[in-house]
Amino acid sequence: MKGLLTYLLSDTQEAKLLRSHFIFYIIPMLNPDGVKYGNYRCSLLGVDLNRKWIAPNRFLQPTIFYAKQLVRMISEEREILMYCDLHGHSRKQNVFMYGCSHKNTQYEHIRKNANIRLIPLLLSQKNPNFSYRDSKFKLEKCKESTARIVLFKEFNISNSYTCEATFFG
Repeated sequence: MKGLLTYLLSDTQEAKLLRSHFIFYIIPMLNPDGVKYGNYRCSLLGVDLNRKWIAPNRFLQPTIFYAKQLVRMISEEREILMYCDLHGHSRKQNVFMYGCSHKNTQYEHIRKNANIRLIPLLLSQKNPNFSYRDSKFKLEKCKESTARIVLFKEFNISNSYTCEATFFG
């Protein structure tokens, strides 16, 4: 996150161009209460907050509830071109992305699925630490309540990703 912020706020031509064409909303860590006590995935209540995006409770998962409200508010004003949450992965190596895909085999969805894979492909070509091969593009049942899939389905954000970086360095 620090590297992303440093880059976006830099004086490089690319960063200036990005800032002139896009609005970036940066949502900070959504489980600071849990992290304070040593959790990296759960809130202080022991809940994996990234599994609460379908119907977050305003009192039990307030950070998720209000982050989803923010997405709703922004989507009513303008199209959201991309969503990406940043996670650490405890088992896999490399930096990679989880993305979504359309199940329908119509030409339009085949084209959209190819476009969804474009950003991870470009990242792998620009950065030797990023692995396109390790990236996956599925709507798995066990992950249907994650931010990536909920925002893909509810808000029609095709470029909805989770970027994972290994804990192993």
